[in-house]
Amino acid sequence: VDANACISTDSVAFLVHPAAIADAGPDNVVCPGAQAVLKGSGGVSYAWSPAAGLSSTTSQEVIAGPANITAYELLVTDANGCTDRDTVIVDVENQLQADFTVGPIEGTAPAFIDFTNNSQAAAYYRWDFGDGISDSLFSPNHLYTDSGTYRVVLYAISNNGCRDTAFYEFIHLDQHVYAFIPNIFTPNADGLNELFVINSMGFVSMTGQIFNRWGRRMSTVDFVASGWDGKTSTGVEVSPGTYFYTIDALDFYGEKHRFNGFVELIR
Repeated sequence: VDANACISTDSVAFLVHPAAIADAGPDNVVCPGAQAVLKGSGGVSYAWSPAAGLSSTTSQEVIAGPANITAYELLVTDANGCTDRDTVIVDVENQLQADFTVGPIEGTAPAFIDFTNNSQAAAYYRWDFGDGISDSLFSPNHLYTDSGTYRVVLYAISNNGCRDTAFYEFIHLDQHVYAFIPNIFTPNADGLNELFVINSMGFVSMTGQIFNRWGRRMSTVDFVASGWDGKTSTGVEVSPGTYFYTIDALDFYGEKHRFNGFVELIR
């Protein structure tokens, strides 16, 4: 309406695009060291963050392998320039741990051996006793009918199918002569499993040489009297890792034995 009371009209057209809808896909739970495939949708361009553990930050489909639980954010942009965000969580099942101890060994074969399961965050178990027999009990009691060398393995499995293993070298010799050599110890001052010790019977001497992975001798140990405390011969703590041993033993029959293997030191 102008000053002369004349009326005129006009119109403006607005084009409203539909909103962009980002979808980063479902949350995932992966085993340590495993990867998850993340596939976004809802746009023509994609931006993932954070970049840690991702194969790409700009692809629609990426591979995620984080070390710990991570929330990944996806920013999508559609053909009209509209944007939206969504988040997907990749959880890493780091709590699963297989572990067991062995009860006292008495007498010669045949002998019952007690296995105590100390695993964490597992739902299913499988024991391989090294003599062709397996079991799924939590803490079994197993009969060894013959003397010999047995590699006992415990497989701990979570509800998500993740698996961890623990094993021991169980060495049983005739006539009350045996040596049970573990493959892990934790000299971390918590009062548990502080020494690399050998549960043995019938040996008058048992001297071991401990080497690092480069072949350098770390310590000499009298395993009849004590065990290895995770230190060098000069009393310096060694770093966590895998160490190798050669143990020369003499039983009370005058027979010599040599054991070679490795032990994992965890602090």
